[in-house]
Amino acid sequence: WERLLIDAQPSPFPGFGYVSVEAAPPINTSGAMACPVRVGEFTDNGIQNAKRSFLIVEDDASVSPLALSGEPSPEPGLEYIAFGGQENVAFNDAGQGLVAGRIGQENTPNDLQSLLSFDTNGVSVVAIAGQRAPGTSGSYTAYQSAIRGVVGNASGTGAFIARFDNGLGAINTGLGLYRVENGVVEPLAVGGQAAPQFGAGVRIAASLAPSINANGRIVAQVTLNGAVTADNNSALVATDNNGRLVPVLRTGDTVDIDPGPSADLRTIDRIDIIEGSGGQDGRPRSLNDQDKLALFLRFTDNSEGVFVLSLANLEDAVICEADIDGDGDVDLGDFGLFGIAFGSQWNVGIDYDPRADYDADGDVDLGDFGVFGTQFGRSGCPGS
Repeated sequence: WERLLIDAQPSPFPGFGYVSVEAAPPINTSGAMACPVRVGEFTDNGIQNAKRSFLIVEDDASVSPLALSGEPSPEPGLEYIAFGGQENVAFNDAGQGLVAGRIGQENTPNDLQSLLSFDTNGVSVVAIAGQRAPGTSGSYTAYQSAIRGVVGNASGTGAFIARFDNGLGAINTGLGLYRVENGVVEPLAVGGQAAPQFGAGVRIAASLAPSINANGRIVAQVTLNGAVTADNNSALVATDNNGRLVPVLRTGDTVDIDPGPSADLRTIDRIDIIEGSGGQDGRPRSLNDQDKLALFLRFTDNSEGVFVLSLANLEDAVICEADIDGDGDVDLGDFGLFGIAFGSQWNVGIDYDPRADYDADGDVDLGDFGVFGTQFGRSGCPGS
């Protein structure tokens, strides 16, 4: 047995011993683990002052204590409250990771969902409830488990899903899929917004936990609503070589499963992959670092099988961010909508439109106008 954290054994937090490990920890290929652990003071009257902690256990059994509930967090005036469970910790061979947690005031109900990045040198805040959720008119919500499905790859690039509100007081109005790189969060798919890559009138409703490989390729299963039926409302998506989300497969698609010159056409009824891994966290995965994706397909004739897709040559998305009205081209109609949003800021007034905020920085300014000007006159956009 190696590196066991045993009940009552002294922890690296002075005066506290280990009480329990709160979730099975991810272990990277270097043998280190990232652990959310409950600690407490052991007295003659039992365990007192129990707290939650987060630490890294190295392959040589040394422990790096990173955070303890009740201690100050990197967010001014807020303390650590709790740290993510098994599916909410990402960890790589360089000792870098992401963890969903809660920060706020200890012993009060007003804690905030957050996404924290960490390494052996400490912790920083990537996203927190109340902060603008990029690509939306609202903010990350404080709803429990609002940030989850956290994964990270060898270079520290990560992905997660998060709930957001509409900026007008309503909660849980959408679920977004996000990429995070160097502490910067970028929206990939925003629940409730148009998804023209699936056709006119289609929206992405929600995403399951993503996976990411060493190349930064992100894969996820999403559900669709709007102009869909029960036969085609689920899809598999992936980032292309430019980092933009494109469809891979969708229920209702007809595919040829014959590997030779003959045709064996079948219609997809169900798609399944193993989600929630970054490749260096010890978790099972369907996506490898050669951009090969293993998946299970069931067809409408009740046949089924396991297949491997190569995503290395995935067709890049046609870039039509400026097609605000989703009609398949960038024309004067889109210019009118952009003009209404121009000069607006998130959470100030009612004119802000995330569809015109191409750099997702919370305002519609000259930088966004430059993007619009570059794409003006473009046709053949997804959904046309």
